[in-house]
Amino acid sequence: MVAASRSAVDVGLLFALRLAPLIVVGPVAGAMADRSGPGRLLAWTNVLSFATYGVLAAAAVVPGMILPAIWVSMVVLGGLDAFRLATTGMLVTDAAPATTGSSAIAISQVAARIGAGVGGLGFGLILAWHGPILAFAIAAALAAISAVLLLGPSLAAIPVAPRPPDDRLRGAIRDGLGLIARNRRVRLLAGVAIVAEILGFSNDGLLPVFAQQVLGLGPSGLGLLYLAVRIGSLLGLTALVRFGGRLDGRAIVAMLAVFGLALVGFATSTWVAASLTMLAIAGSAAACIDVLEQSLMQRSVSGAERGRAMGVWTICLGFGPVGFIALGFLASVVGVATAQLLAGGAMALIGVGLALWPGVSDDLRGVRPERVASPGLQPP
Repeated sequence: MVAASRSAVDVGLLFALRLAPLIVVGPVAGAMADRSGPGRLLAWTNVLSFATYGVLAAAAVVPGMILPAIWVSMVVLGGLDAFRLATTGMLVTDAAPATTGSSAIAISQVAARIGAGVGGLGFGLILAWHGPILAFAIAAALAAISAVLLLGPSLAAIPVAPRPPDDRLRGAIRDGLGLIARNRRVRLLAGVAIVAEILGFSNDGLLPVFAQQVLGLGPSGLGLLYLAVRIGSLLGLTALVRFGGRLDGRAIVAMLAVFGLALVGFATSTWVAASLTMLAIAGSAAACIDVLEQSLMQRSVSGAERGRAMGVWTICLGFGPVGFIALGFLASVVGVATAQLLAGGAMALIGVGLALWPGVSDDLRGVRPERVASPGLQPP
């Protein structure tokens, strides 16, 4: 039991190490995306990923080196994630035809989730059958292939928004952080993202305890809970692909309220079928928030500041560990069901409050998550 607890703590620390760099590196990644263009920056991010996985494969050969290498690599990969998150949404938006901004991001998210599921399964099987050396070597090779594809001529032909010639990196980073202070929409969207990360996405950390203590499920039942979230997210993304063009910015606070209410329903349910349904709804709302954040952030700034806006969004994702820690502590004090009820209820109240607040409604009304003409040319 002690060993199992220790392993759980170690896994939690690894996830925290992977997420923590987002807060620090996010502004740098956003500023560099504005300066050099998202495609080239994402390509070099994959080059560095290739090098990192190569080091992990080499470390697996030396006895006693793999665990220290994994701890260090989590920080490095977390920093690279900041660049990947800041550039992918921009690149997809630039590559998509006009009026399909959020739909294109939703399609890319569907592909990413399918790829993550298949990749995770494949990586686990290779790790179990052939050990870490081959698994990390394959990961390195895939990163190298991605880099080559991103540096190809078709991607280089995608136009990027103009930027000032004297846009120095230090000033761009400072300007990106200043977006939160001077742009009401960015400030509002950042607040929604942080609330969703702390009160909503942290639900994943409670599912194992919920499965055992509340629903009386074993490992296979826990798998069903996670599967319900994933199916819900795919359904939400599919709906965005179909109907995203009919929405405006107010949809994101509506999704925040739906996310919270679904988690309240999950917290109060002791019937497995109802719990699966509530998790599917929560997963759908969470996926919609994720896509709408990326699209609306870019639509709320000028074309030359889209990378900075995505950097702000990346910073918000770095607040994820706060939710995991806070919700876990609250669950240890009041119980897992009550903790989830309080978190979901608070998020639902915030979502409803923002939806009813006239100033928020005015800020988001008419801001659509789709491109109308050139990318990101709507002024704040």
